Amino acid sequence: METESGYNRFSRFKVLMHAENIDRFLQNGMSKPIIVDLELSNLCDHACIWCEPLEYRKGSMQMLAAETTTRAIHDIAAVGSKMVRFCGGGEPMTNPFLGQAMKIAHDRGLGVICNSNGSRILENSEYILNYCDYFRVSLDAIIPKTHDKLHCPRGQETFAKIIRGLRELVRGRNKRRGKTEIGAAFLIHPDNYQEIPAFARELLETGVDFVHFRPVCLRSEVEDQRLRAIMDAALKMVSRCRQQLETEDFKIFGITKKMEGVWFEREWKKCYSPFFLPVLGANGRIYACCDRRDFDLGDYQEHGFADVYHSTAFREKARAIDVRKCLRCTNRDLNEVIHFCFEQDSLKRDLL
Repeated sequence: METESGYNRFSRFKVLMHAENIDRFLQNGMSKPIIVDLELSNLCDHACIWCEPLEYRKGSMQMLAAETTTRAIHDIAAVGSKMVRFCGGGEPMTNPFLGQAMKIAHDRGLGVICNSNGSRILENSEYILNYCDYFRVSLDAIIPKTHDKLHCPRGQETFAKIIRGLRELVRGRNKRRGKTEIGAAFLIHPDNYQEIPAFARELLETGVDFVHFRPVCLRSEVEDQRLRAIMDAALKMVSRCRQQLETEDFKIFGITKKMEGVWFEREWKKCYSPFFLPVLGANGRIYACCDRRDFDLGDYQEHGFADVYHSTAFREKARAIDVRKCLRCTNRDLNEVIHFCFEQDSLKRDLL
């Protein structure tokens, strides 16, 4: 199940807007990143039970230095990327340079995205409102006890602080008539799915622009079976919430696409993520995506992102990725659309 209208922020159609970039890459191997994930920190004040990078972070508890961050942002702009996303790794707001990093990216003409657990919104609200185009909190519950169970935060009354931060952020945005889009994410899990309706109602009341629901990726087969068993009920709840609560100013999305390559056979054979959606880790390494930390594509801290990205070694390593070894495909839309629409021309693109 995807959101009812195909024309929205999560639509796979967006890939087609970058046809010139993709065509050029398929013809001569030259590409420009569309979005670059820049992970400022591997430190985190939460310990979510499903955290994908947890094992990677245990051996790499690092934070990007201001100089490295600044150079990376200038490189991201120089190679032609449209946006930079500050995310994890760990929690980007644990790096005190985040606000300045947002400003540098904004001043270079990059769109700025920040994904956060929300624990430090209040301390960073001015930077978010001044320089961030899209801000999203991974909340995943509406009952504080459930949030504590799933996120395992360090500190007292974390959930209340996050909600207070969201309210203050929305209030500040509206007061200055700002354009920062503010949203909240909910990973569907057997221990939280009953809270979907209350979550949607509460977030509508806070004034955020959207919420999105999608299934969590669980590595344990037993846990995955538990998840599959509740998914129909969970997605029906999302659909009812959309019918009852959605307005012009508040959108509700249900997204299952990241798990379709896990639950159903995937048909694409190549990974294009490194070329269009690369990840710059807080340890100075470049990765194909947030899931495949075993695929190290180069050292941007030593050589600079632009030099590594345009190198033959980077492209050879990226082309060697075996998608059969990926549990899920976090960039499924990109890989599937390129496979069917560009490589196979399944749409017959000139036949309008």
